[in-house]
Amino acid sequence: MVTVIVVALGVAFATTQIDGPATAGEGGTSPSPSAGRIPALLAFSVDGAPKPLLAVIGTAGSPPAAMGVPQGVTLEVPGAGDLTTRQVAALPGAGVQVALSNVIGAWAPHYAVTDLAHLATVVDRNGGLRVEMPEAVALDGAVLGPGGVRMSGVQVAAFLGAENQNTFTRWEVVLAGLLASPPKLEAGDLIETDDVAGVQAALDGAKDGRVETLPVQVAAATVRVPKYSALDDLMAERFGVKRTPVPVIVQNAVGTAGVGEAVGRLIIGRGFRITLSQNAVTFHKDVTQIVALGQEHLRDARRVRAALGVGRIAVSQVASGIGDVQIIVGKDFTA
Repeated sequence: MVTVIVVALGVAFATTQIDGPATAGEGGTSPSPSAGRIPALLAFSVDGAPKPLLAVIGTAGSPPAAMGVPQGVTLEVPGAGDLTTRQVAALPGAGVQVALSNVIGAWAPHYAVTDLAHLATVVDRNGGLRVEMPEAVALDGAVLGPGGVRMSGVQVAAFLGAENQNTFTRWEVVLAGLLASPPKLEAGDLIETDDVAGVQAALDGAKDGRVETLPVQVAAATVRVPKYSALDDLMAERFGVKRTPVPVIVQNAVGTAGVGEAVGRLIIGRGFRITLSQNAVTFHKDVTQIVALGQEHLRDARRVRAALGVGRIAVSQVASGIGDVQIIVGKDFTA
């Protein structure tokens, strides 16, 4: 047993090392995040609108659900830190997948990115999109709503693409229409995706689902962030994610780009949420250190090591207030 000092968030914490480095093969055979561990989820983004259009679609609820992500919210993104929803929407599709998965604390096995032009094509090929308009809207000289209307692809694109303070409400209207009658996708309908068939299965599985809104609260007087307690309740009730995610701090101590995102891909689907992602004080750490911030979190620290396949485990009795486990990524970690 060796007592070491870990510098975390600019503060030195005395820790007790209790485990040596991971043994060969530990963690390497762990199941993938989506292999029967969580309900089917889809990270969905539509480009080309004046404000970001992001959502998570799930099939496990009764009924299923989609959750829109309000604009102007700051999200903690593994490997990137605090990003606004606009910045998240500008990430590559795989980055959007990691970002939204981390927010909800569950792995979304599939992602889909399209834009307004492609969405319009999909809508027209499927005979239009029936939606419930909460109020009358003038589009191209026609007045649609209030009430149920069938929109053409051009109208859907114009509806979402207009500069309007109600952009998010409009996004939820379109999401509800997509869930009511999931469109059939063809190759080329999506700008980025991991698997068109998987995306189609997620949309079909969410048929007749309800539209929810990501719970938000104001932090530091002005910054809008997810309200995780309410979000976790919503994920359990509406998306079938029953396990409350364990908050984790990730620090990059090697200086290699993409380390935080790679860690996120390995641990999010195993019941973790990265609540702080940042660089360490130095970039010269050889061995990854996984610190249980309290003896009661030792089991979670060991689960992290099993997922990463590397690392020494230590325990600190100094609580961080933002995480139960801290990962200081060293040179032994390879994505």
